[in-house]
Amino acid sequence: MTPHITSNPDNITVMVLNEEKSQSLGTASANVHPLKAAADKCWWVSRVLVTSDEDRGKGWGGMILDTLIVEITKQGGKSIIVTPGGYGADPKKQKRFYEQHDFVQTGVEPTAHWLWTRNEETARNLAVRAAGYLVQRSDEAQAAQDQAV
Repeated sequence: MTPHITSNPDNITVMVLNEEKSQSLGTASANVHPLKAAADKCWWVSRVLVTSDEDRGKGWGGMILDTLIVEITKQGGKSIIVTPGGYGADPKKQKRFYEQHDFVQTGVEPTAHWLWTRNEETARNLAVRAAGYLVQRSDEAQAAQDQAV
C-alpha cells in the first residue's frame, strides 16, 4: 500500500488506500500555520487518522505521519504543530504517538501543543523509521505472496 500525496504550497494531504477493500486505510493533512509568519515555515497538522479500528496499532499512522513530515520538509517546513485530542481518540495515546515521532510538548495543559522541529537528530530518526517501514512492508508483502502460492 503506497501513500498517495496531494501537495501545494499551503496544504499537503497523504492518503493510504487499502486496494483489496477499495477504501481509505488512513489519511493525514497539514496546512501552513495561519497565525505564523510565512517566514517561520511553520505547519499545522489538522489530522492523522487511521480509518478502521482493526488497522490501528499496526504502524500505518506512523507511516502516514512520517510521509507527511517528509513532504513538509521538502517544502521548506522547519517546524510542525499538532494538538492531540481530536476525532474521539484517547488523548494519552495520541500524545504518546506524537512523542514517538519526535514531537515534544510545549506549554501547559489544556492549551499545550506538540512541536516537531527539524534538526539533525529528527532528520536521522525520520530516515531510520522510513527505512524500517519499507523493510516491514516488503516482508509483509512477501509473506502474503508466499501464502497465496
